[in-house]
Amino acid sequence: SRSSKDSKGYLVYDLTAGYQIHPNVYLGVKYQNEDEETKTSGYSSAALNNSSKSKRTSLGASLGYITPTYHLMFNYFFDSKWQLDTTTSSGSNKYEYTGSGMQLDLGYKIPLWSFLFGPQLSYKIY
Repeated sequence: SRSSKDSKGYLVYDLTAGYQIHPNVYLGVKYQNEDEETKTSGYSSAALNNSSKSKRTSLGASLGYITPTYHLMFNYFFDSKWQLDTTTSSGSNKYEYTGSGMQLDLGYKIPLWSFLFGPQLSYKIY
């Protein structure tokens, strides 16, 4: 019988501020945060009982093309930091990486009362 208790949590959020400088052109800044936590426990082998926490924070600039129904945004993150903490049967390790990256966002807007609702597809390269 398996008595393991595996868990995984993931939270991502973006804070964006900008200005529409032309009817279809957007300039802005973007802050992005990603938190991930994974834990395995209850296995008979100690080597399988591990945990890890990672956090990536990024700050960058955005340039976009906006219409009443869709938007296309190019984001360049000039400051991105990733921290990773792991715990295994052989000990704990901490890693920290810095760098830059890009993200492309494509979104579709649907007017819903006085709000806009719609899906967005994002592709990241770090």
